[in-house]
Amino acid sequence: MTPDQLVQLIDETFCGADAVYGPYHQLGGGVLRPPRTVVEDCLYEFSLADSRNQAVTLQVFQGINQLGGMMWQQVVRVLMRAATSGHPSLPVIQEGGFLEASPGSPPDHGFAFVLTEHLESILNEDDPAAGFGLTDQPMTALRQFHLIADGLAALHRMGIIHRNLWPGAVTWRPDGDESFQLGLSGFEMSTLIANMLGTGTLDAALARNTARQIYGGGSRAWPYMPPERMDMLYGDGPMAFVETEFSDVYSLGVLVSEWFLGALPVWETGPPSRRQTEVFREMLRKELANSPLPIALRELLTAMIELDPDHRLAAGEVVATISSQFEAISAIWDPANQGTRPFLLLIKTHDAAARELFNWQWIKTDPATEEGADELAARVGEDLTSGRILHAPHGADPYFSSGAVDRKREAVHLILGKRAAWFCRIYAQSLPSGASPPMPQILEVRFVLNLDSARGRAVLELENHSGASRPTRAIEVIAATPTAPHRSELEEMCKGRPSWKPVLEAVATKTQRSTEEMIASQAFDWLLEYLGVELQAQQYPYVVVENSRNGDTVTLRWDREADRERLNMHPMLAKYAADPRRRPDFGKFFGVTDPGENENNDVEAVDWRPARGAWGDRIERCTVVSSPQGADEIKVRAPSSIPVRGVLRPAGQIGTRMLLDRQAEAKTELLDNRLLLRQLSRPTPIPGRPVDVSAHTADMIGDSPRVISDMLQSDPFFALQGPPGTGKTEIAARAINLHLANNLNHRILISAQSNYALDNLAQRVLSSKGLLVEGVPIDDPNNIAMRVSTTSGERRNKVDSQIQGFTLAELVVRRQDSMVEHADKAIRTAATPALRDLLVEWKQVVERAGPELSDRLHRGANIVFATCATATPRLLNAPTSTAAFDWVIVEEAAKAWPTELAIPLVRGVRWTLIGDHNQLGAHRERETLEFLEECSEDEQPELNAYRDKVQDFSRYLMLVRGPLRRPREGRA
Repeated sequence: MTPDQLVQLIDETFCGADAVYGPYHQLGGGVLRPPRTVVEDCLYEFSLADSRNQAVTLQVFQGINQLGGMMWQQVVRVLMRAATSGHPSLPVIQEGGFLEASPGSPPDHGFAFVLTEHLESILNEDDPAAGFGLTDQPMTALRQFHLIADGLAALHRMGIIHRNLWPGAVTWRPDGDESFQLGLSGFEMSTLIANMLGTGTLDAALARNTARQIYGGGSRAWPYMPPERMDMLYGDGPMAFVETEFSDVYSLGVLVSEWFLGALPVWETGPPSRRQTEVFREMLRKELANSPLPIALRELLTAMIELDPDHRLAAGEVVATISSQFEAISAIWDPANQGTRPFLLLIKTHDAAARELFNWQWIKTDPATEEGADELAARVGEDLTSGRILHAPHGADPYFSSGAVDRKREAVHLILGKRAAWFCRIYAQSLPSGASPPMPQILEVRFVLNLDSARGRAVLELENHSGASRPTRAIEVIAATPTAPHRSELEEMCKGRPSWKPVLEAVATKTQRSTEEMIASQAFDWLLEYLGVELQAQQYPYVVVENSRNGDTVTLRWDREADRERLNMHPMLAKYAADPRRRPDFGKFFGVTDPGENENNDVEAVDWRPARGAWGDRIERCTVVSSPQGADEIKVRAPSSIPVRGVLRPAGQIGTRMLLDRQAEAKTELLDNRLLLRQLSRPTPIPGRPVDVSAHTADMIGDSPRVISDMLQSDPFFALQGPPGTGKTEIAARAINLHLANNLNHRILISAQSNYALDNLAQRVLSSKGLLVEGVPIDDPNNIAMRVSTTSGERRNKVDSQIQGFTLAELVVRRQDSMVEHADKAIRTAATPALRDLLVEWKQVVERAGPELSDRLHRGANIVFATCATATPRLLNAPTSTAAFDWVIVEEAAKAWPTELAIPLVRGVRWTLIGDHNQLGAHRERETLEFLEECSEDEQPELNAYRDKVQDFSRYLMLVRGPLRRPREGRA
């Protein structure tokens, strides 16, 4: 296709009156201009604007049956993966697609495309050393360094190495108060480069030429190349692909050094080589050492540009160093921040926060009095001893239902004390004419929250999410009355005091949750608290009735007073338990209606220490025999060691509690995975090239072949919807096998809420793959299928007998027996005594290698079956920091709560849900939504905090029904 033909094709497809996408137009107006060539005959970039005049970059890939198609596929996957972080320094993919040539057109008129937010490069063609003007703005340079390093660390956590970091790969966008915000680009092809060059299938000359073309940048990029990349691209020996995440750190170190120093040392002329890199690096090291930069910054940049990759810092360590040294580094540019005097914090005696402390009885005297003001300052200062400060992206708004939204959202500076969370803002005195200029030496308390509450625990979780809290220096508290201190007195107090700004900038969250994500977080928190309340409501304090022991039975009486005290500590639990339909009386809940029916009447008596609010160490299993005295007493068969006073609960609650803990952990991972949450809320899959499945679906009727093709090509999300009996399970099984046949190194996780649904799908998948023949497991070295189960025999019994052979224990035994049998045969036919002795020794090693074999099979399984409850990192042998599976498929998805589904979904980078939105939802879904409505109408602030968000909460609690209802997804 000629350049003119390409421009015409893009104009018709994206900009014309009948455009398939858009419509878009040339950025800046006028006719569509020729694109920028990234890779000749393969990749081109157009700068366009959408109907709202927002700039976008259109990447067009030609040669879709060859390199172009490979590049497009990798770019989409890497950008989708990067989008999971929501990091502001990483590009956002907006749309993508695969267009075959129209009938009658030449085959090369087919193309693939990706649309991303348009960002300008910081590269200055006229002045390569300009550094985007950062040399004269050291504080801005430090903030942008922090941001870019954090974005690079986010990529590395996802297993993505940039491999091409130089000024041409750094972008900028306008950013509110800041004049700009920098970002990263050019990493989209890193995986493709690794796949092409890391296989060793290309000869050195061809590989180097291909790599140079993809890397681009030419001589302008040479100074930023680490020595290992220079060897790879311009060496003359065998090509060794040895780049790691530490290669990116070297490039970032050179790039940022340029921002602070100005022009880099002169690069020697002549063909590029490792020696030139070493000479350049030594000159740069000397310039850093002799520069007036802060010592901490000089040491950091020098450590980043070490010649040996093993001696460089990781990107995460760079971020941590900047955060911990931010004040020390910035002090040289802000003398007001020098010194060791305490920080100032102001709380108004007449404000709601002070009154709240009085109501909690944390202070005994009214803060409006002089004595009360002194006590207020003392108590706040005491709580803030060894406090930790962090950034709350939405201020106090998520945690308080009353109060002006603007006032809550501006309190984004959060200090966690011993007992309370203090939401603050930089102080600015209120005047009749408006607020006075802010005083950066003073933080003002706006809201306070007791950490020993549901909302307080949510705040503590925010600290875990941000990862950027830090200890505060000593804090001096000012209790301000409506008339004192006067502004002039405050100005006098501020003299010689440190500014809060460097500390606040050091902990500022790089990735902020949107309003929708915040609502989702609140909805999931409410759901988990409610599910926990359901569990706690089944626990009843009891006392053993004196002298009631008769053989192996004893009578237990409901301790109503202890129960009341326990319920009153938790408003939601108290409200739930107030309704006898939800929480029956003691005898009715544990009573035996007919002992002859062999009901499961097992209960657990747990030692409970109400004074400490903690469980004891003793748990005794008992069996309910009868309810002789109505609602308050029951008779149980119990050992003599049963606690005299404790809490009675149904047996097996530990498993349910463990599931809730797993949901809480997965909920945090789901909220951190913005792409997954967005796809569940509003699916926008990118269709790939149609997959021809005709050879594998000849026996199928209706739309099934098309659905299988759609399922295979949709990235990253697909929903397969249909009523029972419409063939969804068979469609999924065939799609899975076709995917594995074309992607030999991919791992798939298959999950469902129930063991029955999971094993039903497992039988289909394994049978069609030839791994299960007439109920007998068949081993295949290229496909290791594993059924995850817990270690308890009771749980193992829930696995279908035909699938038991795929549990890890069975796999190990079978593989070990096979290897021993193979060794025995080889020993019998050994050609020499020496070979026989070697084989005997090898057999002994195999017989002892059970644990190692177990670990290898666990990590190597590429078809993994696990219920939602067991799809945990530990049981899957998968770290939480990386997505261990290329595809996650969940059967009967509509029956699970979103937090339950999150457990398997967060383990992958591509997702398919199977189910029927018309079937019954999650357990007791209707009752849960009714209780949410009741809480919103309650008078207690702790319960009605989200009264204006009931509809939003309901939408997120039934999150999975949306994708399964949308007609654009596949239907069986």
